[in-house]
Amino acid sequence: MEFHLPKELTHQILIRLPVKSLLRFRCVCKLWCSIISKSDFMLSNLQHKQYNVLFRQYLLDFKEEIYSLHADDERRQEIETFNFPFKSISEYFSIVGCVNGLVCLWDKDSNTLIYWNPAIRKCYMIPKFELEQPIRKKKRLRFIRPASIVRDMCFGFGYDALFNDYKVVRIIFYNKVIDESNDFVFKSSVAVFSLRRKSWRRIDYSAPLALYSRSCNVGGFVYRLTQIENHGFEIVSFNLSSEVFSKIGCPDDVKSVLRCKTELTIFRDSLALMHEWDCKRYHIWVMGEGVEAKSWMKLFSVDLDGRAMGLRIVGFSMKGLMLVVGEGDVLVTPVVEDAQVVKYVPPVPQTAWHVESYKESLVLLKGGDNLPLPPANFDNAEQLENELAEH
Repeated sequence: MEFHLPKELTHQILIRLPVKSLLRFRCVCKLWCSIISKSDFMLSNLQHKQYNVLFRQYLLDFKEEIYSLHADDERRQEIETFNFPFKSISEYFSIVGCVNGLVCLWDKDSNTLIYWNPAIRKCYMIPKFELEQPIRKKKRLRFIRPASIVRDMCFGFGYDALFNDYKVVRIIFYNKVIDESNDFVFKSSVAVFSLRRKSWRRIDYSAPLALYSRSCNVGGFVYRLTQIENHGFEIVSFNLSSEVFSKIGCPDDVKSVLRCKTELTIFRDSLALMHEWDCKRYHIWVMGEGVEAKSWMKLFSVDLDGRAMGLRIVGFSMKGLMLVVGEGDVLVTPVVEDAQVVKYVPPVPQTAWHVESYKESLVLLKGGDNLPLPPANFDNAEQLENELAEH
């Protein structure tokens, strides 16, 4: 006698299963394949996944990027090492951001942007965004020269929950020819790529040139740090739904200090500011939520051993664990439960450490390209696209 589970019960069972199991179970029957492939199922499945820590390191001796997944606890137990099938023209990729299991990679030298889902081994090569080509006007055998790029950067990457879309923001600063005399004017070109539309859209915004620190994606906004007059700082935010830029003030005590860094980070799913006010001495500020939004609270301070070379704070996990790389002492004041330290001492020379909170997902299941199983090197985007086409 055949036994059939009710469709609703089948759905409730499937949304709780690991991603790798779901990939196999699509072959069970057409009904299961249809359920697993729907966007609302992917979102529901995501809600049942817990956060882990995605840790990137670059092995100097082997010139290789390593992406490993670790438990979000004090033991930092390794869960999995992902096969990374890309090769940057420069030493390693910049990680623009990570959200819902999707990692955005950026290689400036090859002008390559990639959405990568390591859990399901799929990627999406984002079409290149180019500046407007100048109109070639011939006059007295002279031609208008193309614009010269001053700085090319990715502002950030995040998830637009209102439209269930993944977006990346690109900014190019350049000198543009304004007339036939070949005089230049300094301009910026801002564009947003939508995975849902699969196209770039230009935005009218005059971006500040002094954008730095890492990009942070929190609550449907992307944030970057910029410096203002009197050695102060300001945060530029981008609303991923309305696609509008705005500015947020930083704490008055946060000022630029020679040879010290001020960086944006994420602490327990809140925007945070890590301000180095003396050599290897940091204050950690967290931005409030709700009625306290856009207000800052100093959470704790961190003193790193000044005698230890290479000792540095890499970032925080979703549970608030602070990952510190290198040998040496770490002092946290005041002693609070929110500030638990996890140390990692690399066994071989490494650099480019990067930490992201990560949960596996089915994003790109329907629209991504399958990645080759064996490790592969790709010198440029064209080679990668050819390899994907063969699979």
